[in-house]
Amino acid sequence: MKKTRVKRKTKSKSKSQNDAPVNEVTVNGRLDNLLDHVKQMLYRGGLTFEDLLDQVKNKLANQDQDKLEQDLKRCLGNNLSYYLKDGLWEVDKTGNPANHHFYQWISTMGYPVTFRELLFLAEENNLETRGRLEQDLVYDGRFIRLRSGKWALSHWQVIGEPTAGEVTKVIRLFQRKQRPLTLAEIMRELFPARVVEIGWESFLQKDERFVEVGQGRWFLKSPLEAMIAHIAAEDVFAFIRQGEISVLQEAELVLIIKEADASRRQYILSSLDLERGILRLNKRMMRLFDQMEPMTYLDLETLEGPIGVWYLQEYQCLAGLGPWYEANQLEPGGKLEICRSSKKDSLQLKASGEREAEVFTEGLKIRKLEALRRKCVFHPLTIEEVVTEILQLYPQGLDFDTLLALVGIINSSGSQELQEVLHQYPYFEELQNRLWR
Repeated sequence: MKKTRVKRKTKSKSKSQNDAPVNEVTVNGRLDNLLDHVKQMLYRGGLTFEDLLDQVKNKLANQDQDKLEQDLKRCLGNNLSYYLKDGLWEVDKTGNPANHHFYQWISTMGYPVTFRELLFLAEENNLETRGRLEQDLVYDGRFIRLRSGKWALSHWQVIGEPTAGEVTKVIRLFQRKQRPLTLAEIMRELFPARVVEIGWESFLQKDERFVEVGQGRWFLKSPLEAMIAHIAAEDVFAFIRQGEISVLQEAELVLIIKEADASRRQYILSSLDLERGILRLNKRMMRLFDQMEPMTYLDLETLEGPIGVWYLQEYQCLAGLGPWYEANQLEPGGKLEICRSSKKDSLQLKASGEREAEVFTEGLKIRKLEALRRKCVFHPLTIEEVVTEILQLYPQGLDFDTLLALVGIINSSGSQELQEVLHQYPYFEELQNRLWR
């Protein structure tokens, strides 16, 4: 160890050890126990027992609250650095005179040190060290002990940076839960006997792998970004959806005319809703979400139990409904109802069991095109088979350009290949209006 000699300074007896300006220092670490937390809280100023207990409970939110109150009473009664004055609990900032040099050295260095290092400095400065015990600092209100075993000063800010292993546990927790969690929920799940440190919140704010999604809840950024990318992705079948869109708009207009309850909205599913696991929110439905943050995770009540969904104001939709759609075997044209629940600030979603026939017919064509495209990714079909599958969905026929666009999306074939197939096989025919079927 490099020898550091700290010169002794003679101080006036009338001047307190703490009259010097308090240096602001932030260190990484975790406080050792309740005693150290209380020292920090009272160093800022006196508190009633009730206020102190509230702060302790907030700080140690994942510990047994009743036991915490008993521990706090024991802590205040057993440590001489705490005293009660005019109804307020305070900590003695003057400390034990025998520890003044320790206080001055730590303050000057500006970083935590072990008790052994303090004894080494004392010996280097020709001070007596026999009989000096680490316990002396425990009963001095100016010192706090970190879990690393090092000593810091009570007025310093201690930020507990998580370890790489702890961060991995948090990531896996999010992957397992598949939903945002508050910091207190994370701590209770992974570190039931640990302290909810200020440093965790600071770390989550700085780490690009995590994102705060309102209401003090956190989530992994990557799956959220992937979901948004899926929602915002180009609709390659947009040019062929017009038939479905037309009948869907007509059916929705009828719903609007019939609606009388502003807190209850009906909805008709489209093939795009089912593909992307979303529920589009028009102006009349957006009113149900007026009080929510632009990006909010919420639990919708359903007959099967609550399901977690994302409200995304920018995309005017609820996202994450895919598993629920599949579980209820919903199809295009299926009718849903979303309304306010009996629970405060809660919404309810249910499938009515009804279906708009025309929307179903048109939407089912798109669903089959999507399924055909996915199938060809893993089990490629010949262009002849692809054309046959497409034209069976449109018995009235398709013009060459539309057919070419669909074949290109599904099979990546070009114009010449399509021309050859259409003229080679007799079961493909061109109608007088230049449609193929």
